[in-house]
Amino acid sequence: MISDFRYATDAFDLGLTVIKDPWNRECVAHSTAFSRNEPGEKDLLRVVSRLKERGWRVRGDVDADGATFLSSGGWEAVTGVGPLSGEIKDQAPSASGALALSATSTCTKSPSPSPR
Repeated sequence: MISDFRYATDAFDLGLTVIKDPWNRECVAHSTAFSRNEPGEKDLLRVVSRLKERGWRVRGDVDADGATFLSSGGWEAVTGVGPLSGEIKDQAPSASGALALSATSTCTKSPSPSPR
């Protein structure tokens, strides 16, 4: 699934950052594709089109001003574009905007027990 995200966001000039799930769940993925230019509807449509090439289906409408929902197999994803601000801008100072892409699925493997 992350390979689909990388494929879909390859046009973002600052690349895709995959964020590790803080609870180590294998059924959750968060990523952000950063860009020097603020992405808009055209960029979102390109990402959605490329995800569709990989078998993802859009649920509802593509919404550049809000969230766009997709599904593939047992995965449900949400994506959206916009400018960076605040703490995120501090973490990616050369970026003006980003596309966020997160997905969840039903876990088929039990999470590892936490150490005591």
